Amino acid sequence: MGHSTAEAQEEIQRFEELFTLLEDVGSIHREWKRLVNTYNVVGAKVYDTRLVAAMLVHKLTQVLTFDRDFSPYKGITVVRPSDVNLKK
Repeated sequence: MGHSTAEAQEEIQRFEELFTLLEDVGSIHREWKRLVNTYNVVGAKVYDTRLVAAMLVHKLTQVLTFDRDFSPYKGITVVRPSDVNLKK
């Protein structure tokens, strides 16, 4: 079962404290449309494609995810959580 609204708000706040949030600019929409057409994206895959568009616009090259469906996108490297060592 998912988070309650209060729990979700707490997670959002933690996320905002840990990470730099990048602006959702108009060029992301244009890149998203280009990617959808280039890769013939259909269905729920459009959501991953939107993330890829934002990454490309902001010049980010790695995504930390359990999802393996980022492989078609050139310039994006998938990093698995098991590959990350947070010990200092």
